[in-house]
Amino acid sequence: MSEQDAEIESLMREASALHSAGKIGLAENTYKTVLRKRRNHAGAMHLLGVITCQRGNLETGVRMIERALRVQPSFPDAYISLAAVYLNAGDAKKSLEMAEAALAQNAENPAALYAKARALIRLKDSRRVAETLARINEQKPDDPWVIKNWASAMLALDMFEDAERLFARQMQLDTDNRDAWCLRARAVKGQGRMVEALDMLNELLTIHADYVPAMIHAGDALQALGRDDEAISLFRRAVEIQPDHAEAHFNLGVALLSMGEFHDGWREYAWRFRMEAYAGFRPPIPAPVWAGEPLDGKRILLFAEQGLGDTIQFARYATPLAAGGAEVHCMCSDLLADLVATIYGLADVHGLGAAVPSFDYQISMMELPRVFDTTPATVPGKAGYIRPPVRSFDPGPGFNVGLVWQGNRAHKNDAYRSIPLERLNELLDTDGVNFVSLQFGEDAGAIRELGWESRLLDMASRIKDFTDTADIISGLDLVISVDTSVAHLAGALGTPVWVLLPTIADWRWGREGRETYWYDSMRLFRQSTLGDWSPVIDTLIDELPAVIAGKQTSRQER
Repeated sequence: MSEQDAEIESLMREASALHSAGKIGLAENTYKTVLRKRRNHAGAMHLLGVITCQRGNLETGVRMIERALRVQPSFPDAYISLAAVYLNAGDAKKSLEMAEAALAQNAENPAALYAKARALIRLKDSRRVAETLARINEQKPDDPWVIKNWASAMLALDMFEDAERLFARQMQLDTDNRDAWCLRARAVKGQGRMVEALDMLNELLTIHADYVPAMIHAGDALQALGRDDEAISLFRRAVEIQPDHAEAHFNLGVALLSMGEFHDGWREYAWRFRMEAYAGFRPPIPAPVWAGEPLDGKRILLFAEQGLGDTIQFARYATPLAAGGAEVHCMCSDLLADLVATIYGLADVHGLGAAVPSFDYQISMMELPRVFDTTPATVPGKAGYIRPPVRSFDPGPGFNVGLVWQGNRAHKNDAYRSIPLERLNELLDTDGVNFVSLQFGEDAGAIRELGWESRLLDMASRIKDFTDTADIISGLDLVISVDTSVAHLAGALGTPVWVLLPTIADWRWGREGRETYWYDSMRLFRQSTLGDWSPVIDTLIDELPAVIAGKQTSRQER
């Protein structure tokens, strides 16, 4: 080693020690000394760039680190520093790109894996977060930060058993961590073990009596157990403790709506817009949000906010808006556009993101019940409000029943609301019934997998959008469906529809009874025990023959 090399190495050690000790000014001067002695020293350029970024001059600092990489392309530490800079600047995509560049040079670089994980967490890519943290855990088992974020990723992926195991491990590593305790209970709740989850949360609340997240999850478990009054009391307590807690208000709203307490329920439900899940939500056009102002001669745009079923359910409000003198337009999925256009009072329907004319007001369809101050007695359009298309499907003679057993698998409650097709085996043996599948997409493949083509007419190839589904429904005597958008469509068409509900039923169906405020033609069939569909299916089998006989009698009388 030359004398100059030895001097530069000594200076770099000195600068690094100063930098680590937080003596940034002295470290900066020492790095500059190195660069005066060796103009293209990549290490000094890199760390001087880091200090420049730390001082807030990101543009200059990034240029210095990039210059270090041009001098020394094989320099993973420089890429890792850039990953940190971009993440702190709010550019998680660029941060991930830099972390990947470091890993391209060494796929097991621990610092690069941490940088990648941090960027993926910011991007909310839970699957890749879990994969990356699993790799880090192989190198460095039981890092509390890794276990915590790995558990959270598993929870976000609905991998509840893995999440429970990891949160339990986090609790072992950090025994006083109430967040881990609460989230472990949430993972237990996700597996349907409501009583056990509630016990865990109650124990947590004996120690941390004012811990709002535990109250929210305990209230959710109470609702699943049918203890709605207790849940509402707990949510109200959470709101008293933390009046600006959006999730507490939202959960209170859901609970109140479930009990038919619409006035307060809609007001609390509106807090959803302040929740993290709505952080990126923006109304689609630059127009005021309607708050109940007179609409005579005004133009208003209704826009879809949540799922397809929600659009079907709440588009009905176009009619009373038009009755108030408004020119009413709707923005919704192309899958629904033609059907929604048949609702009386709608002037036009636009696809999501389409260019639209100017409007005086806009409003989410799901906010309309709140603005109208809807009560169970004043729900509009109960008898049906969507006009069916000109019928082209003829199922033939007999009693024809449409069947939907699987909802959108991405729905948070799908594991509870959907039913494996094989569970409906005895129902399909009902005499005098022709069963027609309204299932579309890959889930319709269950018919072929079971070899039931002769028992259940597969219409998947005919269904491209909801107009096709409505055409088929119009030729049926009855639809039997789990809680999906097809159930809403049948109700909106005024077709008899039986909806099968888990004990954890959505708020819109209430907590008891066979009837619903929303559709006159709909009947509800409820589980009494979470996950046990057998009594529900037995009830269908018992009641279906009477409906068939009733139709035959009606035909004879005519």
